[in-house]
Amino acid sequence: MAELKTFTLLETVYKPSQVTKLITDMRDAKAVTTTPRRVTADTVVVPYVAPPQASGQADALTLF
Repeated sequence: MAELKTFTLLETVYKPSQVTKLITDMRDAKAVTTTPRRVTADTVVVPYVAPPQASGQADALTLF
């Protein structure tokens, strides 16, 4: 987050304070994942990766 705010300040027309809202909105839309969930200066932001889906075939095998 700190790097994103610095980049925003120096390289864009946006304010660093707008980064927190943007990251929160992106997290809620499942575009990114934040660790920890609360967005602070120490938050790590990474692209969202969906958890693997369990296959229906594995469930069928446990029934027999």
